[in-house]
Amino acid sequence: MIEGKLKSLKKALLYSYQAATAILSDGREFRCLINPDKNKPAYDNKILSIPYKDICLNSFREENEKTSKG
Repeated sequence: MIEGKLKSLKKALLYSYQAATAILSDGREFRCLINPDKNKPAYDNKILSIPYKDICLNSFREENEKTSKG
């Protein structure tokens, strides 16, 4: 079940209109999902979903290396 959730998250990072690139304060960039928090009435609260073991987009990679392993 956990592997299925990770697989659907990674597909959503590619194809969802809620997918974006998050830039952290130290300059690292990661793909993420930005969803509204439906548990609270404040509409400005958002939930970020980033895979735990993901590759930083602006780090050094080999020429043919993918942005996610596997």
